[in-house]
Amino acid sequence: MNHDSIPRAYRAFRVDASGRIYRSHVLDCETDEQAIAVARQFIDGHGVQLWDGSRKIANFPPVTAVEEAGGADPSNAAYASNGTMEEISRA
Repeated sequence: MNHDSIPRAYRAFRVDASGRIYRSHVLDCETDEQAIAVARQFIDGHGVQLWDGSRKIANFPPVTAVEEAGGADPSNAAYASNGTMEEISRA
């Protein structure tokens, strides 16, 4: 199967302090890197989850959690699927 022909269904979900989704945004992006860059714009004190259909791409922590974790730049941090912090390079 050629995955290049499958349309992307990127969505960024804003989550509140208790982990509940309170807003979703459909992202018009062609690649994961583009979607990550757009999703970073929604980090505003709340967490953001980025999905491509049923595939979770990134989980951006709320700004306060990132600051408590060592003052990392919240626009450049995300939690990996195993729950550890990882840096996502800027494209």
